[in-house]
Amino acid sequence: MAICIYFCVAAYEIRSISLVVNMYLMENVDFKFIAFCFLLVVAYGLCGSRIALVQLCSLGLYVVIGALGLSILLNINNIDLHHLFSIIKTSPMGYINGLKNAGFAFLGFDVVLYYNSLVSNSKKAPIYVVSGLTLVAMLYTITYLVCICVFSQPVVSKLVYSVVELGKGVDIGGFLERFDAIFL
Repeated sequence: MAICIYFCVAAYEIRSISLVVNMYLMENVDFKFIAFCFLLVVAYGLCGSRIALVQLCSLGLYVVIGALGLSILLNINNIDLHHLFSIIKTSPMGYINGLKNAGFAFLGFDVVLYYNSLVSNSKKAPIYVVSGLTLVAMLYTITYLVCICVFSQPVVSKLVYSVVELGKGVDIGGFLERFDAIFL
């Protein structure tokens, strides 16, 4: 049963990533081919050592946090704090219904249980897990608030990937034409 769940979660994540890449970078390529390429990359990564895969994921984390921070900093002039007043009008049930959709963002945290054997001090592993999930929750909250401040709540509710749209709104000039490609 657990293997079936892992295959379903992996299929969902690969499909999501390939649809985003298809939508923003490779419009003319079939998303099934993109998903197959991602699957080949993951299979190649799994053939190597587990430590190398963990280090690659750690490197990706720093790239994403850096790109997200830079995107937020470069959108400071577009922020309008009056858009935050719509958050106050939302009922508590609206937030609870929104949590159901946001739950998929935290899929994969159980991989920590698998890599617990690699941790040198396994008694501190729960502290690391909680601090990592807290960091992710804080980043999601800050990103959500910045997207609301830049686009307004009705616009964000219609956008499919508001963070990528936030990156598309950055205008650096002649230096980098498509800043949103860093996220992908």
